[in-house]
Amino acid sequence: MDKRKFLNPRLLVEEVRPNVNDVVADFGSGSGALTVELARLVGSGGSVTAIDVQSVALESVRSNASIAGVRNIKTVLANLESPQGSTLRDESQDLVLLANILFQSDDKPSIISEAKRVLKPGGRLVVIDWLPSESPLGPKPEHSLKPEDVKSLVGLELDRSLEMAGSYHFGFVFRK
Repeated sequence: MDKRKFLNPRLLVEEVRPNVNDVVADFGSGSGALTVELARLVGSGGSVTAIDVQSVALESVRSNASIAGVRNIKTVLANLESPQGSTLRDESQDLVLLANILFQSDDKPSIISEAKRVLKPGGRLVVIDWLPSESPLGPKPEHSLKPEDVKSLVGLELDRSLEMAGSYHFGFVFRK
């Protein structure tokens, strides 16, 4: 049995430490496991915008938010590789989360650029992605990013690494 640990959304978001009342964007939100946890921590005075290119993923976000009793999530169907694809205003977000999205993209610089555009000065960009591995969990190694390549790609000050990303992922918090 594999004793490595998979990421736990609640523990990971607690380690990210969003502030109460933060305005957050979850780029490539998927089904919203992290979105819902972020929404709980920012509280009713904050908000989380879940952005995904797949409408079925956003339907899952809305369903999971409803089940959890969370009402501060907005969903946006968008292509984050397009200029201003998030539809968010410049410098409007306290925190932007990119979790398991970069490995899927053919245009990683555009996604990073969009995240930086919407991030407030002093705001935080959180990147979590799959470590290159031969494990049956996650993408093939040639589709994964090396952590050092992500640091170069982001080009912002590294605030810290995330310990709760699990054994299959890496996580970084950058500051604008």
